[in-house]
Amino acid sequence: MNDNMWANERVTFSELVSKEFQFLITSYGFSKTYWDSHSVRFENDLVHVTVSYGRTSREIRVGIGLLDEVYDGREISFNLGEIVRLTDPSKDQLFTLFQASTLDRLRGAIADVAGIVARYGAPALRGDEATFKALSELRERECSAHMLKLELSSARPQADEAWKSRQYTEYVKLMEPLKDGLEEHEVKKLEYAQRKTSGLK
Repeated sequence: MNDNMWANERVTFSELVSKEFQFLITSYGFSKTYWDSHSVRFENDLVHVTVSYGRTSREIRVGIGLLDEVYDGREISFNLGEIVRLTDPSKDQLFTLFQASTLDRLRGAIADVAGIVARYGAPALRGDEATFKALSELRERECSAHMLKLELSSARPQADEAWKSRQYTEYVKLMEPLKDGLEEHEVKKLEYAQRKTSGLK
């Protein structure tokens, strides 16, 4: 879908979003404060909600944040995946990934996204500070886990070579700082290498 597709339609992205997200206005005191061809913003006294449609990705995104929360000059917002995982960690990213390449699919996707926001987002929409603190902590944990994954991906080839050549000191040096992310067989290798380097058998 592209900008030209709206030319022959009697409905706009803003109107589609306003219809499905009407509950923000009726239940949480929001008003629509900004809109263009691919983005709609709602605000109440405490919270901002933005619903947007990626021109290239064709993905529908939602950002929810406190109005007074800013980091490095930029407004802080949490995405739909984070909102859902805070309540139900079993849900993976596909649960909140919605893409649409036609107007009909976009209608359905916006309705689905609105339903998820209504189901999982109530505490955030009310501006509950404990919820936003928990969201910040969730983001920090997930960022740390992602960084650990990247570091392990970089260290494993070197660690494998060190293991094969029985360079146990090097193996410990590489893997001990990353032990929280090791798989079971890697933990056993690390423990063995630690015993070897400490003179234990």
